[in-house]
Amino acid sequence: MRKVSRSKSSHKDASWLVDKARCCMQDGNPYAAKSWLVTGKTLFPGNFSIQYEEFLMERKAGEIKRCGKLFYDMMVVFSREVILWEELARIFHLQDAHRSQNAETKFSQDMFSSLSEHQQKELLLKYANHQTDIIDKCCISLLVLKRFKGSVCDQAIKLITTLRGAEDKEYNNNPLNIYRKMIVCDVLPLILKNPDVKVGAQTPKRNKKKSSYVTEEQLIYYLNLTMEFLVCYAIDRHSLYGTQQCTDLNVFDLEEKNSCWNLLHEHLVLHATKLNWSNLLKIKDKIDPSKNRTLKSRYKTLNNAKDTKPSISIFYPMLQLYLFTVLEYSSSILSPSTVSPSNENGAENENEYILVEHIDHMTQKDATHQSVIRVPKKKRKTDDSGSYSSDYQSGSEDVTVILHPGLIGHVNESLGECLMVAIDSYHTLKSIFYSEFQQIKEDWHIDSWKWMRVFQIDSLLYQGKFKQSMELINSEMDVSSKLSLKQTLQLASVQFCAGHKQLACEKALDALKYLSSSSFNETSAAAADKKVTKPDGRSLLLLSTNQNDILTYIVQIIFASLKTRLYSDDLHRDTVIGHLIVLSQLMWEINENFFIHLLKLIQVQDGGFKYDLFFNYITHIDVLEEFAYLHSTKSISLDLKQKSSNNKTVTRGVNREVHDDFKSLMTRQIQRSNQPIRRIIFEFLSNAKESILKTL
Repeated sequence: MRKVSRSKSSHKDASWLVDKARCCMQDGNPYAAKSWLVTGKTLFPGNFSIQYEEFLMERKAGEIKRCGKLFYDMMVVFSREVILWEELARIFHLQDAHRSQNAETKFSQDMFSSLSEHQQKELLLKYANHQTDIIDKCCISLLVLKRFKGSVCDQAIKLITTLRGAEDKEYNNNPLNIYRKMIVCDVLPLILKNPDVKVGAQTPKRNKKKSSYVTEEQLIYYLNLTMEFLVCYAIDRHSLYGTQQCTDLNVFDLEEKNSCWNLLHEHLVLHATKLNWSNLLKIKDKIDPSKNRTLKSRYKTLNNAKDTKPSISIFYPMLQLYLFTVLEYSSSILSPSTVSPSNENGAENENEYILVEHIDHMTQKDATHQSVIRVPKKKRKTDDSGSYSSDYQSGSEDVTVILHPGLIGHVNESLGECLMVAIDSYHTLKSIFYSEFQQIKEDWHIDSWKWMRVFQIDSLLYQGKFKQSMELINSEMDVSSKLSLKQTLQLASVQFCAGHKQLACEKALDALKYLSSSSFNETSAAAADKKVTKPDGRSLLLLSTNQNDILTYIVQIIFASLKTRLYSDDLHRDTVIGHLIVLSQLMWEINENFFIHLLKLIQVQDGGFKYDLFFNYITHIDVLEEFAYLHSTKSISLDLKQKSSNNKTVTRGVNREVHDDFKSLMTRQIQRSNQPIRRIIFEFLSNAKESILKTL
């Protein structure tokens, strides 16, 4: 009871002294006021109210240094007082140079600045440790690192450990988070740029120099963290995850899609400098993505340096180049909906492009040279190769990528170069840096990136590895139970190239389900009949999902497959010729000479010519005139009328009066000559599917 009584008495006495000091201040006698407070501090050194009153008095008097000392002393002795933490919070926020200041806040800033560097650092670290929110705590610690010389040596590594612990706790295998951003963009540059941070083992003698030591393994670990963050950031900005992995990307302050690649290069150079990777430092400017050097040039520089030591220093820029080119290629040809979890029905995606083998027949359609890329030289039995890279050799034949005019301006102009460099860099990584590359793939779960599978299929197609392409495409069907339009056309393409003509046509005809006859009209057909010079050698075709382009490619495959059966001496020869005549109408300007060749074959064969579908699907005026002439000269027997009992088509105007004479039937066909030829071809392919496959 006596202790409680004494405490109350002391508090009452201290309050009386404070009141006396305030009265003196009101009477304009600051010296008397100070005397009362000095007396109070002597009698009651553990009383906060007296200490704080002196602080307020000195503040009102504008005594900056005196206030600074009083505030520091109170933070040491009275660290539980809330009002002190509030003042310290204001001081911390004033460290932001962008904040506007008034007279009061300026005094607080000047008061804090009057303290020694050691005292400022101590107070900020106290404030950091006082925080319950890990982000606030790390932001304050980061301020200490940036502001005070020497803090990096004893605080930076600890801060990274704290941030990594928070990341592992709050985020599950998602590197796109604020903790990783702080490590990569804020803390690591301070470590890498600080000359007092050395690489090597820490010893007592070295500690005397006040240096901090990191091991080579630590720095490589930090480099892996950096690459994973920036690469995943680039993927997210290209929307290739399907759903955004980080909803607050704006806080990362990386405005341009490609700025992360420049930042990654800067980190590579900083790590190389700290680790003394002289072989990388010699070529750093030649592989700098901001220098606008070609991708081929950057790859050549790295490839020439792949045997230099240490080899790990070349692995990372080679990995960066590989991921950059794969991402640029994939983002150019993929629609975001392609990789969206909601797109599970295989539906056609707008703004998606399809890479297929360029079939020689009828391939002159509205195409232009996009770029020339290299496809590795390979043995004839490449299709049976079990290894992705076993038959790969750099330095290869030229393969032209043909791009439809409608895609110009919508597709990355360096698309072909991206794919070529991606293929080359992949094989370099797998052959020279196999273990390091496999570790990164496992750590980053690269094989689970859906868009990467799309690239793998295209790269196999580029290299002419048709068997492996088929296996990979079919594995996609095993997962989704249904092929998309893109997968269906690519499977038809590789089946054709592998010599499986019937299977190729079957897949090509399956793609018709993604098309609609109402989409084919005169305007779209007229825009698709430009003739250009076909490039020499093997070529690949980049299609859009435009229905006219898709229909044309379907016809190319079937047309080319039927031509292989043209000289077969069997019961289906007339049907093959008839189907080819129907299809030749699509690109008449290109195929007119071939039609004349078919006409000569008809004229010289025994037994005449029979084709029941003639009056269903042949409407081109030139074809009709040629057959009318053959009929008039009676030089060959023509049986072109379909029996009504077998007629399953619904083409308007054909099935009426099937017993009309030849002249009446020709007259009706001439009247149909203005109908959209693409719609007629579409109906032919849809209705005659069984007949087409039977001939093969």
